[in-house]
Amino acid sequence: MTHHISRRHFLAGTALLLAPRLALSQEGRFDIVLYGMTSGAVTAAIQARIMGLSPVIVGGWRDKHIGGMMSGGLGGTDIDTGQAYGGLTRHIISLINAAGKRPDDQFHFEPRFAEAVFLDLVKTYEIPVVHSAGIRRVGKFGSRLESLETVDGQVFRGRVFIDASYEGDLIAAAGVSTVVGREARDGENVLNGFRGFDHAALGTNHNFYNWRRLEKVLGPVSVDPYVVAGMPGSGLLPGIRSYPLPEEGAADRAVQAYNFRMTMTRDQSRRVDLPATAPQGFQPARYELLYRWIDVLKDRGLLDNPAEAVKLFLLHNDLGNGVFDINNFGPVSTDLIGASWAYPQADYTSRERVWKAHEAWIRGYFYALQHHPDPRMPASLRYAMRQYGLDEAHYNDPHDNDERHWPYQLYVREARRMVSDYQMTGREVAADDDMDPIDARTIGTGSYNRDSHHTQRILRTNSNILGMSSVSVWNEGNFEAPSGGADKMFPIPYGAILPRRAECTNLLSIFAISATHEAFGATRMEMSLMQIGQSAGAAAGLAVKSQSDMQDIPHDELVSALFVPEGAPQPVLPTKARPQNLALNDKGNRVGASP
Repeated sequence: MTHHISRRHFLAGTALLLAPRLALSQEGRFDIVLYGMTSGAVTAAIQARIMGLSPVIVGGWRDKHIGGMMSGGLGGTDIDTGQAYGGLTRHIISLINAAGKRPDDQFHFEPRFAEAVFLDLVKTYEIPVVHSAGIRRVGKFGSRLESLETVDGQVFRGRVFIDASYEGDLIAAAGVSTVVGREARDGENVLNGFRGFDHAALGTNHNFYNWRRLEKVLGPVSVDPYVVAGMPGSGLLPGIRSYPLPEEGAADRAVQAYNFRMTMTRDQSRRVDLPATAPQGFQPARYELLYRWIDVLKDRGLLDNPAEAVKLFLLHNDLGNGVFDINNFGPVSTDLIGASWAYPQADYTSRERVWKAHEAWIRGYFYALQHHPDPRMPASLRYAMRQYGLDEAHYNDPHDNDERHWPYQLYVREARRMVSDYQMTGREVAADDDMDPIDARTIGTGSYNRDSHHTQRILRTNSNILGMSSVSVWNEGNFEAPSGGADKMFPIPYGAILPRRAECTNLLSIFAISATHEAFGATRMEMSLMQIGQSAGAAAGLAVKSQSDMQDIPHDELVSALFVPEGAPQPVLPTKARPQNLALNDKGNRVGASP
C-alpha cells in the first residue's frame, strides 16, 4: 500500500525537524500531539505518519534525547519471551541489533545504538521533534483537549493528544483522574498495599535478609538501624522511616524506588573511572548500612571471591562488547529507596532536586565501594569494584545540568497512573491462556513478572525461640511474581489507555495507564510501551479521520490499521486469559507451580 503525506504536513514536519523549538508564542497545528520523547512516542508517531497524518513529538520537562529509557540507560530490557512482540516493536529491535552488529535474537543492547535508531526513524518518517521545558497549561473546551502550552511559551494545537511521558503530566494537566501509590490489597490484587514483612513473592529479595541454620533459635540475620549500634537513643541512620506502621495490605502513597541504569565497563580502553575523591556532599553516615551489610556478608564468607562478590551489590546485564547495564541488587545498591515519593506530582524545580539526589546517591555509592577508607571494606573487594567505570562511548551530549557519560534518563519506574472506567488488575496480569479478559480489545502484550522495587526502609523486630529480640532495618515493598500463562504473555487492552469520556474524549495515555500498582509492575516495560504506542497511534489516526471520540474507535479497525514493516512478524495481540491460583510461596511461585 502506498501512503501519501500532504505537502502541508511535509513542510511543517521538515521545518520542525530543523528547529529545537517553536518561536516564543508561536503556535503549531498538528493532527496528533505527543507529549514525551519515549520509545512509545516514536512508534505512535510512525504509525500516524504511515496513515498520512501530521504528528509532532513534544519533549517533556527534561527530555533532550529521543527514546526515553531505551536510549537513556535501559539496555538490559526486561522481557520473559521475545515471542511476545512483533510488528513495529520487533522491527525496531532488529534495527538496534543491526546497528550494534548483534545477532537478531537479542533484546539487550547498548543504549547509544537505540538512540541512533530512534533518530534515524524520526528523520526517515519526517516526524518533528520539539524540545520544551515542560507543560505550563492546556486549553480545553468541554471534554476535548485543544492545545498544549509549554513553560517556554510554545503552543501546540492538535486534534488528538497522546501522553507518552513517564510521569503522566499531560493527563494530569488535562484534568484526567490519576493515582499515586498503592491501592489496598484485595482478591484482584493480592500484592497491593503496604507489604510489611511479607515474605511472599520474594519479599525477602534485595533485603537485609540472609537465611542461616538454626534461625528459629538464633534469630534471623539482622542489621542494626541505630546511629550507634545497639543504642536507640542515638537515633536512626539516614533513610530509615520511623512512624506507626499501617496494617498489612492497606493503601498508601508509597512509590517504588528509582535509580539510574548505569552503562558501565571494565574495559580499560573505554572505561571512564569515577573520581577517587569524595563527591560533593558525601556523608559516610548515608552509607553506614552498606558497610554493616558488608560485615554480615564477610562474616558469612560470601566475600571470599571478589569477582563474584561484586554481583551481591550490582546486577549485571551483559550488553556485549564488554559493556554492562548495571542495576540495583541487594539491600543497599543503586536504588535510592524512599526518595521517589514526592517526584510524580512535584513541580519541575522540585523534580530536578529529586533527580540530582539520585545521581548523588549513586556517585556516593561507588565512591563508598571504590575509595572511601572504611576498614570494613575488604581490600580485595575494593580492588574488584575499582575495575568498573562509565563507558566513554555513551552519553556524550548531556543535559545542561548533567555530566558526560552519565545516563540521560532517571529510571522513573512508576509515577502517576490513570484512573478510568476500566482498571487493569493483578489478577488479569497473573492469568493463563484461555478465558475471555474483562476488556477483549487487546492493543499490546505484556511479558514480564509483576514486579515492584522496594518503597521504604522501616524497622523490624526479630525474635527467636528463646524469647530474645532485636531490632533490624527492613526494606519494604518488593515483589516479583509470575505473569501470563505457559507462553509468558498477557493481553493489555485498549481500555487501559483510555480516559473516562466525561474527562477527555481526544486523549490517550500509553505509559501512565489505568492499572493497579500490582498490574502496573508488569505492564511498565519498554517493549510493551512501544506496542501500546503504535496501537495508540493507530487509534488516534482513526479518530482524526472519522472525527470520532477515542472511546468510539472500533477495535477491529484499529488492529487492521497497524503498520507491519517489511520482514517483521505480525503484532502479537493475545486475546485469552485464565486466572490462576494467586497464592504464592516464599519463593514467589504460585502454589503448585513449577519454580
